[in-house]
Amino acid sequence: MSTKLGEGQEFKQTKGQYLTHTNIINFIIRAMELENLAIELINQENRLPYMIDPACGSGAFLIEAMKVITSHILCNKHLLKKNQAVQDFVRDRFPEHRRNAWADEYVYGIEIHGDLAVATKVNMVGHGDGSANIEAKDALLDFESFSKDLLQIKKTQQYYPKPANEQFDVVMSNPPFSVTVDRDTAKGFPDCFIQGEDIARRLKKSKELEVATELLFVERWFQLLRPGGRLGVVLPESVFDTTTNRKIRLFLYKHFHIRAVVSMPHLAFAPYTQTKTSLLFAQKKTRAEVDEWNELWSKYVQEYADLRSEIDFYFGKDPLYSTGKELIKSYGKKEYVLFDEDDFGDHYNQFDRKLTENMEPRQVHELLGECLAQFLQASTEELNGDLLKKVISRKRGLADAVADKIRRISNSTEMVSALQRLLGPLFDDTDTELSPRQLREKYTEEISLADEDWWVFSRVAKELDYSIFMAHAEEIGYKRGVRREEQRPNDLFTETPLEGIVIDLEHPSTILDDLRASVIWK
Repeated sequence: MSTKLGEGQEFKQTKGQYLTHTNIINFIIRAMELENLAIELINQENRLPYMIDPACGSGAFLIEAMKVITSHILCNKHLLKKNQAVQDFVRDRFPEHRRNAWADEYVYGIEIHGDLAVATKVNMVGHGDGSANIEAKDALLDFESFSKDLLQIKKTQQYYPKPANEQFDVVMSNPPFSVTVDRDTAKGFPDCFIQGEDIARRLKKSKELEVATELLFVERWFQLLRPGGRLGVVLPESVFDTTTNRKIRLFLYKHFHIRAVVSMPHLAFAPYTQTKTSLLFAQKKTRAEVDEWNELWSKYVQEYADLRSEIDFYFGKDPLYSTGKELIKSYGKKEYVLFDEDDFGDHYNQFDRKLTENMEPRQVHELLGECLAQFLQASTEELNGDLLKKVISRKRGLADAVADKIRRISNSTEMVSALQRLLGPLFDDTDTELSPRQLREKYTEEISLADEDWWVFSRVAKELDYSIFMAHAEEIGYKRGVRREEQRPNDLFTETPLEGIVIDLEHPSTILDDLRASVIWK
């Protein structure tokens, strides 16, 4: 794969000049509360969080996470349990001569560009971690393609059709967006990703294809994380608000608890790209939580099918048309009804012709009712015998059913109820007094847009309702130009020369303060 940014921009990225700004990195690391996660895991499991950046660039996310965890552990030893196992663990993993030694085991990175992968290794060694677990490979390969043992692990699951790794507690990343993929690279996608078959199929017609690789990375992050694992990433804002990305949003909601979404200004990655981005913070669901989602989804799929059938009954001509033709044909059989063939033909042709002239629905119903009455009267007056009486009885039942349909279609109250259930807040409650015809004229388009995924998701999300922290940063502390960087106000966090990044939960004044005060990582 190669990043398709234009000749000059690709050069800048390759040389490490188009990388995530430290302000965004610092915000993501602290928003995920990695320092508190580290304390919790040391006390409960005698280990540290396994962390990975599958598009690590020069390793900035990994280095910042390493620094934050080391500093917090060494400055807050009073938060650690006093038992011998914990004390021995901290002594061995944070020795005096190499405080970041623990990263040898717990920090991983993948980078497709070899020069950046080397830069990451050099940076990690420079920060005292020893030999880092950095793979100079495409992060979207089959897990068997990696050299590190931890990354080679593949699991199968009943609730997800592709192999998963599930060895990491934290994924943090700013993946490449819209990458050009060649046919050979895409051959492995169907085995690794739900979206892979569609990409491979489209590449049969061309040698290369620009692919929204950020969506493949979403799936790869899910595969890497353990249940309960934390995600802090940069994504294009189109992932959150365009119709074409609906499937990946459903994937995220099904498999993750969305903790926070923070919108970035257009200048976040200027001047190299004006792509509008957001920061996503999420936590991978457990198997039981996904099962709960699936159960509710199935329940509301059935409810949608029933409601859609009712809506089609009210808004479609075909059900009434086919019912009328079926009824008239049934009453026109010579062996049961002594009806003059010419009279029958007149009734049938009249019904057929009038319907094609787009009669007012009520007039169609009345015509159908007249046909019913005439058929029943003829049957009652001219037929006798046990068999024919049973036929008449059956036809009366059909007449009653059709009469009920006529009543329902003519009843705007029942039509309004169905519309309210289908459209929810999109239905204007002031329209309850409209006639059936007016309702049809106004809501036909909205009904066509109320597809299954939209309707079912709205019900499932409501039943599994939880709070999501959302914010928009107008200023993020910098504005980069081609030659220099301008300092700007910072809505993300407060930073002082002496204390560094300060988090104030009691008197929040920045987005990081509010997020840390609001979001609960379980």
